[in-house]
This record gives sequence, structure tokens and C-alpha cells, in this order.
Amino acid sequence: MSQLVEDVFTCSLCLEKVREPRTLPCLHTFCRYCLSAYVRQKVKDWVFPCPLCGQDTRPNTKGLSVDQWLDTFPASNFLTQLMRVLEARQAEHACDICRQEQVLVEAIVWCRTCMEALCSDCQRVHKRSRASRDHELFSMDSLVHDPLEKLVGSGAREGAARCLEHQGKTATLVCVACKKLVCETCISLTHAACRRIEQAEKAIPCFRKDVAGAMQHLMTHVQATHNEVKWVEDQLDKLTHSREFVMTAVEDLKRRLLEAVENRSSKLLAELETVYRKQRQDFVARGEKSRELGRILGKTVNFLEHLLAYGTECDMLNNFDNVIQQTRLVDTQVVKNSGRSPKEQPKEENTKKASRGDKSERAAAIVATARFSPRKLSSLQGSSPRTSFSTTPRTKLVATFSGRTNTDTMRTDLRGIVSLRSGDIIVMDLHFRNKRLKKFSPRGKLISVVDTGECPYGMALIPDMDLVVTHPRSREFVFVAAGGTLQVSGRIKTHKSYYSLASSAASGLLAAVAASPPEPTSIDMISFEGEVLKTISLDRVRFPLQPKDIFLPPSGDVLLLFGAKEALVCLTEDGSVRYSTQQHDMKRPVSLVGDLSGNAYVADTEASKIHAITADGKYRGELLSRKDGVREPLALGVNDQGQILVTQTNGDVKVYNL
Repeated sequence: MSQLVEDVFTCSLCLEKVREPRTLPCLHTFCRYCLSAYVRQKVKDWVFPCPLCGQDTRPNTKGLSVDQWLDTFPASNFLTQLMRVLEARQAEHACDICRQEQVLVEAIVWCRTCMEALCSDCQRVHKRSRASRDHELFSMDSLVHDPLEKLVGSGAREGAARCLEHQGKTATLVCVACKKLVCETCISLTHAACRRIEQAEKAIPCFRKDVAGAMQHLMTHVQATHNEVKWVEDQLDKLTHSREFVMTAVEDLKRRLLEAVENRSSKLLAELETVYRKQRQDFVARGEKSRELGRILGKTVNFLEHLLAYGTECDMLNNFDNVIQQTRLVDTQVVKNSGRSPKEQPKEENTKKASRGDKSERAAAIVATARFSPRKLSSLQGSSPRTSFSTTPRTKLVATFSGRTNTDTMRTDLRGIVSLRSGDIIVMDLHFRNKRLKKFSPRGKLISVVDTGECPYGMALIPDMDLVVTHPRSREFVFVAAGGTLQVSGRIKTHKSYYSLASSAASGLLAAVAASPPEPTSIDMISFEGEVLKTISLDRVRFPLQPKDIFLPPSGDVLLLFGAKEALVCLTEDGSVRYSTQQHDMKRPVSLVGDLSGNAYVADTEASKIHAITADGKYRGELLSRKDGVREPLALGVNDQGQILVTQTNGDVKVYNL
């Protein structure tokens, strides 16, 4: 038990701690809710593959519903008990009964049956109650220091177990055929046809011995795989030595050949160096000029996109002459700089332009550069006016509405929210029956809904495509035009499964959390065209869990949100840790967002709070709480009006002034 690792308690489907665990025949355990959704999606001819190993699972009895089928899988309750014991060890030693009454009283004992810590008063009530007088109590010191085998498992059971079917009866027998602990009443009523009924004290050790034997047998296979890995490493070493030997022989041959033509090669290399330096200077100068021109043109294209999308007829006519005049000037500059007209550009550039959606095509049709200075696009995720923390006055609620639609199920799971420059709000619903993006007006009126093809995971705003979401299962980025009605405008296949996503207008980059086992979790810096520019691998020992969210502050660092002891970790461009922030009173942080000053805000679902952290990693306390109407927040966003957007588990969307 001392060698338990976090993977034992983590569901591979939701990447959270397992709840109501169900174990498949391949001995892999998942949440019952996650497994139910997975089976309904993947089952075919009453067969579905294990999400982890791919082994096919079939029902033992035909004609069952999905829920009845799931109930046939063993419930690994010992995992739940283990997690509760470990959580009790790490939690504050306060009485759980008094905590329910909003009173903190120091606990002195812990009940193994109820899995609750008790103060002296609650202990006396516990002992007097007929239902709990026989429960075994441990001191808080024993809870922390005693081995887990004494608190959970076979070491925690004394005497015969109680029958689950008949209250007050003890299960002293085992039905060998059904593999169940039963009482005498069970044998008379439900197990009368079973032939092998044995005493529990005799049968259980036999079953335990068989399981231990199976584990030892599997350990031999594990050892065999280790030996195979060692053999492969030895072969790689031999291959490396052979390569070095051949390379040495080739280098020796090269040296002898070079000596034969040394005079001639020296002359050619000198001529080559002269030509290279001259050409390189020309290309560098030309590249710098093109880069600067491209930056200016990009700002002008953004201005024309907003003019076409939101400008009136008067705005269009007032700017038309300048647009035409500047277009001709830019055509002349482009030809002068590149030596060819825009019609002669490579086909690859035309293909990229054609994939940017209807709005970008209309802007490209004007071929744009006006001399006007467009306002800086600040509707990217993580951008807002520079914000400083203040204790008074408290943040004010300015708007609230429901994120549900008439076509939604009874539940929603709003795990993403962004605000457009127009003030419209887009939320991402991850509930397995919804799986869509929804666009609302600032007052909460539904504008548009789009289904991206499968359940999205991360969402961020970018200048050209407006919106990009990740599909980790199919390994792709999906681009959505968000100016009017939500429409899928393009898809890009990726080599990895990307989850959480953030964007930066200043650097023009996307940052995505990549998790593709057996490769370690990494942070990829990606261009808006989908090209991976840089990868930061995370140390598996320092960061055993996958980050829950990501944010790109203006400093160029990467801010990661974890659910472990280190809630926030700031990484530099080379992957080193700049600072980390402890959890403080964070209970279950799930979402992260920030502003242009680098301040970060963390949504805490269990505590119903929004925590604030400064740009240098200092914890400043709560920004929002239940006093402000926050109830179990899920996702956060900020806009350029200095407001913070919050989604909740009940499906509500709330907007507060910072």
C-alpha cells in the first residue's frame, strides 16, 4: 500500500479521481458515469473496447440495458475507501459533523466505518447510537501514522461481514459459483440451486491465494518486459558503436580524399564564401523589409475585416477612396520588394488564403492597406485592460443569464467561455449529449449554435479564423468563424492530442497542452496556421498530472494550472520554473484566465470562489465568492471592457466588473 501512485485513483476517461469505480474484465477501472457515456458511444453489436487497452468486452447475459450491463461490472469500493482515507490524512483535522453546521471543531477520533472525523461531543453521540455503537474508532494520530492495511482492506475487518441483502444478518458463507458472501437466508432464497457453499473463513483464503498467484504470474510477464527493454537497449548500444565505427572509417576516407584535392577545394570554398556572404546580406535585407511590410498589411487587413463586418454604409463610402489608393500603392511596394506581382504568388499562399473563411476572402478581395491605425485586437483569450487588485469596492454583478438552449439536455457542462469585441459571448458545452458551441448576445439572447463534430476540449480566439477548438480524440484543430452565425471554416490535423488551449495576440501564437501516451505531457507553441514552433516537455516526476488549464501572460512565459499541491506553475521559454504558487485555500481549481498585466484568476468549483494571483505569483486572496453570487464556477473569461465572465455548474453565465 505504501507504493500507491496517483494513477490508481485516476479515471483515464475524465482524468479526474475515480467516482463510483467499475472494473472491466481486463482489470481496468473507470468512473461509472464516464464508462456509461463511453459505452453508449462506442458499443456496437453489444461489444465495446476497453478505453485503455482496447480489449473487447461482451455481456455475460443477453437482453440487458446499458445501465444493467454496467451494474454487472464489479464495483471497486476499496479504491473509494482508500481515497477517502488518504484525503482524511491530508485534510485539516476538524470534525466532519460540526463542519456541516459551519462550525470548525478539532477532531480527536476517526470512525473507520463512517469515514468521518469526530470531536469529543460527536464521539459521545456516536457511541450512544445503536446504529454506530459497534463502529471502531481511531485516534487522529493513528489515522496519520498507522499503515493503510490496518485502516482499509482485510486488516480493517474483524469478525464476519454483514450481509448486504438482509439487514442484521452476518455473511458467514461463500457461494463459490456466484463468488458472493451470503448469509443463511440468502442460501434459502436466492442460492438454493447453487451446489458449492463453503464457510467464509475457509473459502476466502483460497480465493486470496489464487489472486496472489495470478499477481505473481503477471509479475513474471512484467519482468519479461523489463528484460526485453534491457535487450533492446543493449542492441541500440551495439548499433550506436557500429555507426560510430563506420563514421570513423568514412571520415578517414574523406580526410584522405580532401588531402588529394586540397588546393582546388580551398579555392572553391573561398569563392563560395564570398558569394554566400553577398547573397545572404541581400536575402536578410529583403526578408526584414518583407516582414515589416507583412506586419503593416496584417493590421490593415484586420481593420478592413472589422469595417466589412461592423461598419455602416457611410463608413464604407468614407474609406473607399483611401482603400483603393492604398491598394495601388501596396501593389507597387509588393512588386518592388518581391520582384513579382501578387498574381504570381505561389499556389500554396493562395490555398491558405482560400481556407480562411468568407470574411477573410471579402477582406482579401479589397487587397488591403489603408493608412488608418486600427485599434489593437484585444478580444483574444487572456486579454483585458490592465487591472490592479483592490479590496474595495467589491466586484459588481452586471449581467446574468442561462447558458442552456431549448435543444439541450437537462444538464450542461460549460467548460469554456470567451467574449468577442462586439460584446457577444461564446460558451463551450462539453456535456456528452450537447457537444457544441453556443453564441449569446450580451443580454443572453441565443444567436447561433454549431456542432464541431465531436466533443471539444479547449477553445481560444485568434485574429483570422476568430475561434479555434481542440479535438483531442481525432487529433485536430477546428476553426470557427464567429463574426455572425457560428460556422466551421476549416480543420487542421495534428500529430498529437491537444487539450487545454490559450492564445496570445502579442506573440501571434497558440499554446496547447499535448498528452499522447507514452510520450510525456508537453506544452507546444503553435502558429495560427497549425505549425508547431516549439515544445516544452514537462518532468513526469515534478508534474505527474496533466495541467487543467493554460494561460500566456504578456511576459512570454507559460502559466499552468494543476490540481496538485502546486496550484499554479510559471514556466519560462526554456521550460524552467520561474515561480510556483501553493494551493492556499483552493480546494478544487478547474479553470485559469488572465489579463494584459499578467494577473491570473482561478476558478475554484468546490469552494465557489474566484482566486486572484499577481503577475509575480503572489496570492492576493479571493476576487469573487458566494457573497457575490458565485456558485460552483467552471470556466472563466475576460473582455476588453474590464469584465470577468463566469460559467457555473447549474448552466448560468455571469458577468462582473473587475
